[in-house]
Amino acid sequence: MSIYHKTLRWIGTALIAIATIELALLLVIFIVPMKDPEIQREIKDINIILAFLEITIDMSAGLLLRLQYRKDRRIRMLFHLENIIFLMMVALMAFASADRQTISFQATPTLLTFIAIYTILQMTRNEKNWRRICDSPPVELDLKLDDTGKWFDPLVIGPHLELNTNVSDSVDRYLVTQRRPRPLMIVLHGLGEVSEPMQETMRDIFREHYEDETRRVSHYLERRYLRLIILLGVSIVALETWIKMNGPRHVNTVETVLSNLAAFSLWQVGSTFIERTQAYEEQLRMTIARIAEIRFM
Repeated sequence: MSIYHKTLRWIGTALIAIATIELALLLVIFIVPMKDPEIQREIKDINIILAFLEITIDMSAGLLLRLQYRKDRRIRMLFHLENIIFLMMVALMAFASADRQTISFQATPTLLTFIAIYTILQMTRNEKNWRRICDSPPVELDLKLDDTGKWFDPLVIGPHLELNTNVSDSVDRYLVTQRRPRPLMIVLHGLGEVSEPMQETMRDIFREHYEDETRRVSHYLERRYLRLIILLGVSIVALETWIKMNGPRHVNTVETVLSNLAAFSLWQVGSTFIERTQAYEEQLRMTIARIAEIRFM
């Protein structure tokens, strides 16, 4: 299970838990008698319809993620449904603010749903890019080798043979220079007659090299994704805490630290997003190279 599937499962569980807590609190408030006049006044100000609508939306978002996070065939439907729910949450917050109704937990489900939408986009990003690439004509890279031994790295003999760095560097440089990614065809010249088993071995070594590179970039993307999610959560919590503590408009050391922490975390979120975008481009190039067609002339 990928980190993206695990995140969707975790978000779905969190949304269901939040909706359950909200429902329990609402029932306690209206079932248990409150003697404090101030609490009674606050209870009267609660919009029951708005509160139950909030709980229903949060629970629906969580159940959808829990039921469908493993079903890749339904991931597009899940994406559209979560988008609709996210817009409903935003509208609910706007209406509650205009109506001066305080919805205690609504900011958190909205953030979690946004993260879920972002996560689904990461799961479908490569598929969309690859469909666009397959519709493009291939580009051709000609390489000249006077010996099949130059295809292999002379230093590495296990656990499997490795591709020569001169070959991989030439392929990588060529793919970087392309204005837009397209399928790759590699034509090898100067080798003369190469037996079929040797041709298959050379193709396997090439494919294994770029499979390793694709996994390397995928692991990097997953680590950066976790970092982005953690920093986003830290920044939101710090900002909300700072805003609540700054209600009376007084400043102290704790508020200063929290505000700086929020600003730093948000800056790191932007930096991490750019790093992931660049890594996605590298991953796409590695995928193109991994399935490149190799011909012997």
